[in-house]
Amino acid sequence: MIYDTKQKSIFKYLFCWPKQNRCPSYPTWLVQAANMTRVAGSEAGSIGYCALSYPQRSSGSASESFRQEHHEVITYPNGKRTVQQVTFEAVLQQICADFDIEYLWYDTMCIDQSLAQKLCEINKVNRYYSVARFTIALIPEMELPPDHARAPPAEILRHCLQLLHRSEWAKNLWTFHDTSQSKNILFVGRNVYFSSDQLRMINNECTRLEYPIIDTTEELVSFPQCAATLLLHAHSRHCDEPYDRVFALASILRDFGYHSVTHFYTYDLPLETLMIKFYQTLVMEDLTVMCFGKPQAVYRNTFCQYHYLPSWTGVSGVHCSRVLKKTSESLGRSCSIENGNMRISCDYISVVPKQYTMDKSTNVPCSIEKMFGVKVTHYATGTRKSEAQDNSSIKYVTYMSLIDDDCAKCIILDLPFDSDRGFCCPLIAKQQNGRYRIIGVSFYTLMEWTFDELTEGTLKHFGSQSNATFVIE
Repeated sequence: MIYDTKQKSIFKYLFCWPKQNRCPSYPTWLVQAANMTRVAGSEAGSIGYCALSYPQRSSGSASESFRQEHHEVITYPNGKRTVQQVTFEAVLQQICADFDIEYLWYDTMCIDQSLAQKLCEINKVNRYYSVARFTIALIPEMELPPDHARAPPAEILRHCLQLLHRSEWAKNLWTFHDTSQSKNILFVGRNVYFSSDQLRMINNECTRLEYPIIDTTEELVSFPQCAATLLLHAHSRHCDEPYDRVFALASILRDFGYHSVTHFYTYDLPLETLMIKFYQTLVMEDLTVMCFGKPQAVYRNTFCQYHYLPSWTGVSGVHCSRVLKKTSESLGRSCSIENGNMRISCDYISVVPKQYTMDKSTNVPCSIEKMFGVKVTHYATGTRKSEAQDNSSIKYVTYMSLIDDDCAKCIILDLPFDSDRGFCCPLIAKQQNGRYRIIGVSFYTLMEWTFDELTEGTLKHFGSQSNATFVIE
């Protein structure tokens, strides 16, 4: 990493977060920035501490290749530009000096690297980030444009957000964990910085949609959480170590109330077995795991490499975004899983999906894609007799997002997952072995349905409902 001590703020005003810690709870160990030595966490007292978030890490430590890289600090003694080759820890020490940080939580130095201690500390990392005054997010790729002195602030901001969005920090699962726990984040690049508070003040909707990293922290805090929302973000991130896929996810989910998945910090099981058991436990607590569809072009799915996982994990798609809510316990009682096979009993209807093409007469599909983050690929229609005396019919449409474009027939499961503008239901298709796989999701929105129609049961408008038990692989 290259760090220039002439750091520039994009915004005219400076960030200001209190020095006093929000909670009388400290990590086991902290780093005293003045001399970069490890001290007991309690030494921070009322001063508090900051936590470090950086992409080149595995479970509880920086990757060895990253620590062996050449790092540079650019200083200006007596006005003369000087470049020094330093260690990564020396870069951190300089950052702490520049931003008035006395104590730092840095996993490599603050977590004992024995296997037992690492697994024990990973259980506590959530608290370390949530209690910190703020989290320092290192973005080595982010720097000011060469002509920044003449560029307007909006152009500089867009340039830096592009670099942040493409950075390794924005692609790493552990840094998503850090983001989900941190209330305040200071993004530090090569020669520029800004804070999460400053980003939240951006009112430009186009900018916020183009760079969703802006909304991630706010979204996770502000909206009712479900597994689908969290997996949407997590499945677009990568991990340096395979087991970290489970460790980081378990740590994230625990902080959002999913305590059933917190006992998966172990290397004792093969990775395939551990992952299947993990997702089995999660889906039994929250069936929104089943809500996914075809990814849009901008979504990078790093999860598809785990081809051995069951279809209901969303291995081939993208999970629906923030508007879904956690499913009711009554739905969970109709579902069981054994050896990765889900057995679920519910009402259903069979439909023949039709390929969707752009229709300028309605903006519903575009609104669905914006709300749920999936691509609309198909639709199905149904009719219902009007209450008018002319015996006319009302036409209904359900839009679908299918990961299988060649599906000739599919089944809509009557498992509605609520949103603030309607609901959605999982779609399955039969395989040659007689079992099923989830191939997408169908949507019913208040833009084309009335509230009464949605609450009284929508599927009946597309055919006669039946009840059956399905085995989904």
